Amino acid sequence: MRGLFTLETGSFRLVGTHHVPSWSARTWGVGVVLFNAGHLPRDGHAMINVRAAERLAASGFHAFRVDLPGLGDSPGELPVHTEELFRLVHQGWHLAPAQAAIRELQRLHGIRSFVVGGLCGSAGTALLLAAADPTLVAGVVAMELELFHAFRDVPLSPREAVFSRAAWLRLLTGHGRRSWRVPRAAESLLPLFGSALLPAHTDRKLVHALVELDRRRTPVLVVMAGGKRREIFYDQVCRAVLGATARPWRAHVSVAGTNHIFTTGGGQRIALDAIERWALRLAEESHGTAPAAGHRSRP
Repeated sequence: MRGLFTLETGSFRLVGTHHVPSWSARTWGVGVVLFNAGHLPRDGHAMINVRAAERLAASGFHAFRVDLPGLGDSPGELPVHTEELFRLVHQGWHLAPAQAAIRELQRLHGIRSFVVGGLCGSAGTALLLAAADPTLVAGVVAMELELFHAFRDVPLSPREAVFSRAAWLRLLTGHGRRSWRVPRAAESLLPLFGSALLPAHTDRKLVHALVELDRRRTPVLVVMAGGKRREIFYDQVCRAVLGATARPWRAHVSVAGTNHIFTTGGGQRIALDAIERWALRLAEESHGTAPAAGHRSRP
C-alpha cells in the first residue's frame, strides 16, 4: 500500500510517497528513505526507486521516496543548467533538506533509524547525511556513487603521466595500462601516500564522508555498473584511503553488462535483489526482530 505525504519542516516543504509494510511481513525498526536521482522526480530512472520501495515494503520496511526542493512535486528553486545542479549537489546542497526529512519522518512514524540512499547524486547526498547524522542513519545504499567532479579525461604524454596523480593512482591500483608490470608488492605504497594520490577532480567532501563511515563501521552498500568509470574510480579511492582488505560493513556489488541507470542487461533486477538482501541482513543483525515503535508486528 502507498500513500502520499507532505513534510513541513523549517523552510522546506517536501512531498513524498510512503510504501507501507506488507501485513504478511514483520515490520522492522529501521526505515528506508530514497532521494531523487539527479534532477529526476522521486520515481527514479525506469522507476527504480518505486520498485526498490515496493520490494522493501513487502519485506517489512517502511520505505519512503522523497522529492528534494525543486524536484518532482516539492517546491523550490533550481539552477537553469543541469550541470550547475550537479555541481551544487556535490557540494552538499541537498544535505539540509534530506536531514530535515528523515528527522520529521522519525517524529511522525516512531522509526528508530533509517537506511538512506539513491542513485548518482542522491548516493552522494546519502553519504554526507550518514556522516552528519550517525544517530539517525543505520546504513547507506549508494547506486552509481560518483566520487569525482566533472572533468575532461585528456590523454597524457609519457612525460605528463610521470607528474600525474591520476596516472599514478591508476597504475598502483591495477587500473593502468602498464599496471601488469608493477610488482604486487608495490601496492604497499598506497597507504604511504593515501589521499595525496587522489587527483584534483576527486570529490574530497564525499571521500571524507566515506572514510568517516568506514571508521564508524557504518554499513554501506555500493552498487555499480561493472567496469565503468564510476566503479573504477570508486575502487581506486577505496584502495588508496581505505585499503584493499575487505570489511563486513563495506559491500560492493558490481553489475556486469549494464549502464549508469541499470536499464540494460537485467541490471535493475540484479541491483534490487542486492539491495533487498543487504537491507534484510542489516535489519536482522543490527535491529533484531523488534517492530518499529507505534506499529505492531504483522501476523
